[in-house]
Amino acid sequence: MHRLNIEMTKAGRRAFWILPMIVVVLALRYIPMGIEKAFPGVLYHLPERNYALYAHMTFSAFAMFTMPFQFWTRLRMQKPQVHRVMGRIYALSILIGGSASIPLAMSMQISGLGVAGFFIGNIVWITVTAIAIGAAMTGNLIMHRKWIVYSAAMTFAAVMIRVELPLYRELGMKFADAYALVGWTCWTLNLLAVWIYTQRRRIFSGLRSSARL
Repeated sequence: MHRLNIEMTKAGRRAFWILPMIVVVLALRYIPMGIEKAFPGVLYHLPERNYALYAHMTFSAFAMFTMPFQFWTRLRMQKPQVHRVMGRIYALSILIGGSASIPLAMSMQISGLGVAGFFIGNIVWITVTAIAIGAAMTGNLIMHRKWIVYSAAMTFAAVMIRVELPLYRELGMKFADAYALVGWTCWTLNLLAVWIYTQRRRIFSGLRSSARL
């Protein structure tokens, strides 16, 4: 297998850092504001699932914060121990935040299709991260680099929710329908984009070969 290199434009690198940090601030605004003012739309989870709600919001924010650092080449090369510690924090945050979101997803006031999207998305998020961390622990760094990109794509779903949901609303969809749809598209489109990126040479070579026939 070849080494996976993620190439970004300068604007792409800035977005990769800035957008997650914005989401972190938005996710943690319940701390100074209180849950009632910050997220009035999720109060139906209280009090039965209050621990799950706070764990999901807090630890998923930790995962989002640490995610860009996993791709900081200078940190990885010059401070490998810091990279490993932050990687453990990232993985543990996903395990806690993702696990806590499962009962929340199953109790969402949207269609069953939307519930399935959020539920399966959380399972995939935890799974691909576990594969990436397991590969790193066994010394398979090529496999680790491959799967940590898919993990980051799943983490980045929190950004895409905030991009896609207003877009669907602008297209005239009802909130419940838009939220059900975003439960799938916020992560499946990310995974598809990563897959196309990593397979782009094979895909475009196949397209050129087909065009010559």
